[in-house]
Amino acid sequence: MTGVGRIVVALSLLAGMWPGSVAAQATKAGVVTTLEGNVTAARTTAAQPVALKFKDDVFVNDRVVTGDRSLARLLLGGKAVVTVRERSALTITEVPGRSTIDLDSGKVAVAVAKDKMRPGEQIEVKSPNAVAAVRGTVFVVEVIRASASADNAQGGVTTNHYVFTGSVALTVGSQVVNVAANNFATVTGGVVNSGIMSAAMRATASAGVTPSGLPKVAGAEADAKQAVMSSTIATFTSATVPLTTPPPVPTTPPSTPPPTPFPGSNKSGPTTEEQRFIDNTIVTLPGGTLPPVTPPPVTPPPVLPPVPPPSGPPVSANGILLLGDADIDNPILLSRAALASGLRARQSNVLITNLNGPTVPADLSAYGSIWYVGAFGAISAGDQARLAQFLASGGGLYLTGERQCCAALNGSVQSLLRMVVAGGSDIVVGSTRDFPLSASTFNPTARGGVTAAPHTLTTWFPNTPGELFGISGPNVLATIGEGIVAAAWDSTDLVGEAGRIILMMDVDWLSNQTSLANCNAVCRQNIIDNFLAFLGEPAGPLALTGPMFRSVNETLATRDSFFDLPGMTISSASLDPMFWFSGSTLTTRGVFSRMTGSTIVTGGSFLRLDSGARLIQTGTDPLVSMSAGILGVGAGRAGGNLFDLVGRASSTQVDPDTGLTVGADRPIQPGVQAPVFDADNGAMVGVVGSAYKIDTALLEATAPLLNLKGGTVLATSDNAIDLVNRAKVSIPNDAVSMVTLRSSALIVANGHLVNVAGGSVLNIAGNLVSLADGSSLSILNGLLLNVSGGSSASIGRSLVSFSGSNNVLNVSNSIAPTAIINGIPVAGPTDSFRIGANAIAGAGSGTIRINGVPLTPNTPLSSLTGSLVAVQGSGAVRVGQ
Repeated sequence: MTGVGRIVVALSLLAGMWPGSVAAQATKAGVVTTLEGNVTAARTTAAQPVALKFKDDVFVNDRVVTGDRSLARLLLGGKAVVTVRERSALTITEVPGRSTIDLDSGKVAVAVAKDKMRPGEQIEVKSPNAVAAVRGTVFVVEVIRASASADNAQGGVTTNHYVFTGSVALTVGSQVVNVAANNFATVTGGVVNSGIMSAAMRATASAGVTPSGLPKVAGAEADAKQAVMSSTIATFTSATVPLTTPPPVPTTPPSTPPPTPFPGSNKSGPTTEEQRFIDNTIVTLPGGTLPPVTPPPVTPPPVLPPVPPPSGPPVSANGILLLGDADIDNPILLSRAALASGLRARQSNVLITNLNGPTVPADLSAYGSIWYVGAFGAISAGDQARLAQFLASGGGLYLTGERQCCAALNGSVQSLLRMVVAGGSDIVVGSTRDFPLSASTFNPTARGGVTAAPHTLTTWFPNTPGELFGISGPNVLATIGEGIVAAAWDSTDLVGEAGRIILMMDVDWLSNQTSLANCNAVCRQNIIDNFLAFLGEPAGPLALTGPMFRSVNETLATRDSFFDLPGMTISSASLDPMFWFSGSTLTTRGVFSRMTGSTIVTGGSFLRLDSGARLIQTGTDPLVSMSAGILGVGAGRAGGNLFDLVGRASSTQVDPDTGLTVGADRPIQPGVQAPVFDADNGAMVGVVGSAYKIDTALLEATAPLLNLKGGTVLATSDNAIDLVNRAKVSIPNDAVSMVTLRSSALIVANGHLVNVAGGSVLNIAGNLVSLADGSSLSILNGLLLNVSGGSSASIGRSLVSFSGSNNVLNVSNSIAPTAIINGIPVAGPTDSFRIGANAIAGAGSGTIRINGVPLTPNTPLSSLTGSLVAVQGSGAVRVGQ
């Protein structure tokens, strides 16, 4: 080939790859208005895909593909803005009157300006198993294939449609489904499942379709979060809690500035008219400000009052852990209880955990001091290692030894001391000598001023204590004659120069009657005060960077409250649950967590149990109790749940009443007549998520799941009680309601009060919800009860029970009822419902409004635009049967 021929061929190839050369003769479909990362267009006129740049034209039949961490925003025909997420592939086609975006994989967000459309024009988004046709709509379409190797068969593809404004006509085979604003439709194969979008769905829809270089305006989900959480989070400054306060939503959405042209480009951006259209349209895309749903007048969400910022720097660990031998017939239990009482008297606003056993938990991150009250059993080698590590991190440790009766305990304490005390190889714990009953003298120059402040300690009265050897000078804490019966070490004495230890050679000096007679209440309290000051007196707020307590495959027990949190300020920047159990078993006779006048904000869920974990309660107090104060759950970017209960997929059973396969794991097992969550005295609770999320698990209770009293306000941004997949909730006590409000308010900002989905079972012998004495339940965008996915809901008595006066139930949704059955507006196949005549009890004591329309026995179906109960897809609802 001649040189000229080579040049001609080379120019031909170059022309084929050059955007805008031969391709310019094709029909223009739109223009690139924003581009990040690697985005290509495959064209019939080019041998290889071309890399798109800002302001490049896009042509009909172009196949646009976005790479990892990439995004493209296209303006099509001046009528629609299409945002293409990373790892997506689409083709744009046109016929007269119809433009089609053929989405093969990935996600697109589409905003169509209705006023730009000519009569009869429409835009379609076609996926492998559905076609969504629109005129003036903001919506998101996502195509998910079963696996990377799956073929294009419909059965291997799921397409999610999320509609934010307007409506979408969705065609699946011969079926046409109208999907309204704030609703979703999922198509798997030829099966359509639809309903109201939850906050989690909105977050899923919005994920990945906001350019990183453009300002992100708070959207509808952020509005819900802000209404529930912002005033709580705002009370913590960056110096105390590393959480970001959500920015205020602007009254007028700001215009989005045009992107900066790529280096070397001579293109200045979209035309003025194009940019004006983008500015007016882009703010309605997910990640921008969504037009709010205008509900009828309802009880407004609570505005949480400002809390005075905590004084002093944040503290990483300040709790007190008590544990030791757990035989109830031994006085050591009374000694530990007396010690806990004395510690609480000294510190009224600190976490105290009193475990009924000698096992040291693996996670000690919440504790500043450990008080090990042992008598007979040895401290295991593993627990010795944990305690040594705790000391090395700067913790304080109280230990007990004994006389010759308790050689196993003494030997293990001796082993621990020789491990952690520098040069402590000569320390001996215990002897064969018994001391006579007499007072013991404190050393006035004991280490760290432990006997000098805050009180001057002179004597204590042990009951036949054990003896110590190999200790001298300021490490001697107390003596009887020349015998050493107590010792103290601070950081200067310990390996690694961290930690503090007190060892008392009598376990029951706080409970033995002889000791009590010779060292009165003031004497004992003074000793406890000094010991706590020496070991590390808690102070200041608690700022967490992970779970407050994490337990994996442990067995723990307590006869008291596990987490007693009075008057505390706690915050967590972590997205992990505050309390997280995996495979562990915790048995408590008391309350798992008692919050009294505290301010607590968690980044993730409050309590999560998974992998077969069990929380078993044997008493009748509430499992979780709250009096006054503020609890904010899910303040992090991923939200969270008050109770997050996840069973094992392998642990299932057949429900005898419905034949459905449900989870067999019982993560929480409340005591008889024990409410699961009880809040009183003006408590305020905000959850960016659900109060309960239950997945493949069984929750059985004999008292309310939510028991709100005395001016309590609880708000959730998602379904309040969410049974998501093969879950079962059972309350066989027909005298109680699952949700009880007395002079209190519950707000569900976006979702249903109760959602039963994925083949789950709800079986309530009593009422679903009861409102008494001026209570209000406001469901701002959802149903009282939603059933889908072949699930079953059975309510033995009433859906709603009113008592007292001035109670209000406000429900807002766009799910038009198909029938009114015994006074209950329902949506779905009428044969899915069996509703008795007493579905609303005490109607004279309360008011029900649906989209602002009062519900009475005479309300006609034609006047209602929303429902109380729905069966979507398939399922069954039984009330009063």
